[in-house]
Amino acid sequence: KSPSLVKASPDNGSTAVHPADIRLQFDEFVQLLNTDAVIISPPLANSPSIKAKYKSIRIEIKDSLMANTTYSIRLALGKI
Repeated sequence: KSPSLVKASPDNGSTAVHPADIRLQFDEFVQLLNTDAVIISPPLANSPSIKAKYKSIRIEIKDSLMANTTYSIRLALGKI
């Protein structure tokens, strides 16, 4: 069983936000085997800083996000 997402900041489905970081909280402890486990689409010009601690993953955005663009974040199974 994979960890389930409990909370996201900004909230899932948020619009018109420009976060400096994204936080994902899960129902159990998570560990990143490597940063390739987090896939952001469309890709960012500069790789974000991605850290896992306890039951959360923090993604620090180092780019400006493009206006009028929907971004998605996927977690690769077997790598968390």
